[in-house]
This record gives sequence, structure tokens and C-alpha cells, in this order.
Amino acid sequence: VGLGNPGKGYVDTRHNTGFSCVEYVFKKWNIDVWERKRNVVIGRGVYLGEEVVLCKPRTYMNNSGIAIDYLLRRFGCSACDIVIIYDDMNLPLGTIRLRRTGGSGGQNGVGSVIEALGSDIFNRIKVGIGSHPLEQEPVEYVLSPFTESEKQSLIETIIPKVGDALESLITDGMEFSMNRFN
Repeated sequence: VGLGNPGKGYVDTRHNTGFSCVEYVFKKWNIDVWERKRNVVIGRGVYLGEEVVLCKPRTYMNNSGIAIDYLLRRFGCSACDIVIIYDDMNLPLGTIRLRRTGGSGGQNGVGSVIEALGSDIFNRIKVGIGSHPLEQEPVEYVLSPFTESEKQSLIETIIPKVGDALESLITDGMEFSMNRFN
């Protein structure tokens, strides 16, 4: 599940990094959109012998838990089956961190997911977007677009690295993947 905000006005913003990563995986793994519901866009397929469901919530970031709740009910999965991909302004641009537990770190979408799951134990891939400049409020920063050079780095290096990390999670598990990518 890649977190982000729906709508054209948010397409290239830092807060939509999770969406960008999932869109990359849709293409790389040749998974088509399978279902469009009010709160989610879902792709379903088989990759590396595993059934996978890719999801972009259609809720706004702060209500991402609604989509997670739908996925749990729709597919009968549990928190340990889910991987949440999201932006983290506490990490330098381009850094990724895989974690299994932890709080929201001030990321409201993750807070909503924790609330929906009733637990902070779930797989996550944090994607560093860098910290906000002192003269800019955090909310303005996450809703701002990447610079052209940042966008180039995102497309060429960062998003493919997240795709590799997700693939590693499927094939090698969380512990190995954390050692490899953190």
C-alpha cells in the first residue's frame, strides 16, 4: 500500500511518494488495476510465485486507515501481510528504512493506519524526503513538489530501490531485507 493524496493537485508532491512507488511496482511487475472502489484502487496478480495486491488509497493521507480496513476485510489478511510505503521527512532524501514496528513519527497517514489496525506492528518502507526548511511549515513542505533534480533522483534511483526492497521482502523476508537496505 502506497500512501498519498488523491487528485491531480498532489501528483508530484513529496507526500505522494508512496503512490509513486506503488505505481512503479504496478508497471515493473505487470500488474493491472483490477478494482476501483470508493476508497481504493487495487491491482492483483502473481509475482515471484506469490499472490500480491497493490493498493493506492483514494482517501486523503490522514484517512489512510479506511483503505487498510477495507483491504483487511476484503482479502481476509492481517497486519503482518501488509507493507505500507510512505514518505518520511525525518530521513534524508533518498534514504529508505524498512521497519516492522514503531509509531507514526508524526506522519498522519501512518497514524491512521495504526489506528485502523489497532497495532503498530506491520511492515513498512519509509522513503526519505528530507527535512523541511526552517522557514517553511512541515505541512507546506510535504505538499510541495520535488525540485527537478530531486524528481530525477526519485525516478532514477530512489523509487527503483524501493521496488527492490519490496521484492526482497517477498523473497527473503523482513530481517534479511532490513539488513540489506537499512
